[in-house]
Amino acid sequence: MFANYLMLFVIMPSLCGYGLWLRKKTAIAVSLVLFIFMSVRRVGEGAMLLHIAPITFSLPIGDFANGQGYLIDVFAIIMVIYIGWLFKTVFKK
Repeated sequence: MFANYLMLFVIMPSLCGYGLWLRKKTAIAVSLVLFIFMSVRRVGEGAMLLHIAPITFSLPIGDFANGQGYLIDVFAIIMVIYIGWLFKTVFKK
């Protein structure tokens, strides 16, 4: 389980950040997919990963009393919009 968190929250963002700095199309696409999957998360027993994003501003949706609900991460959604714009400008060239 530790390896999953290490890959998701340390290795992939580091490689994607380096690729974004160099404006590589593959890194931009991987970053876009990573932030899309981080934007809405399920909370409860069926959750794939715990909600421990390093930087987050989440809004709760649903019933958390029974351990069911979703967290919508505004930071991740803003990053999806920005990286999508960057992806569009890199492909335009």
